[in-house]
Amino acid sequence: MKRSSFLLLLFFPIMVLASPHAEQVPTSSEEGTRLSLWIPGFLIKTGAGIVAKEEPQLADLLRHVGSVTVNVVEGDKMDARHERKADRRIQRYQKRHFKSLITVLTADEKVQVSVKWRKDRIRRLVVVVLGADEYVHVNMKCNFSLPELLSLMEDNAWMT
Repeated sequence: MKRSSFLLLLFFPIMVLASPHAEQVPTSSEEGTRLSLWIPGFLIKTGAGIVAKEEPQLADLLRHVGSVTVNVVEGDKMDARHERKADRRIQRYQKRHFKSLITVLTADEKVQVSVKWRKDRIRRLVVVVLGADEYVHVNMKCNFSLPELLSLMEDNAWMT
């Protein structure tokens, strides 16, 4: 009994923290998605321990990842303010000395991948995607060195 109550006390906050924010149920004329999700680092490291036997390369990658924040807006939930928000976030990351790895600008889509380096290690990875009917923002705290990341990407059997 003590063990089950302990497990309940341990995993209840995890489920609350990892669950998406509640939102009103859309009416029939309203179609779209708005998701804001924060995954704490200890939950990712717990997942790394779970997959360690079956996928050791993936587990090694996940051990270097801290907390992850994901924001997704698409469909009817998308409006003009999200374009302004994406531009503000990109400018804010440039002011905070993030280095842009990839920037893709097409007629209907903007994609930017930026990293923050500290002592030859990637500490934060940020992806901002703005399309005609979607907005995605991913912010990941991590601790990768470039040789570690390249060696993990060379043996990419776990990615397929």
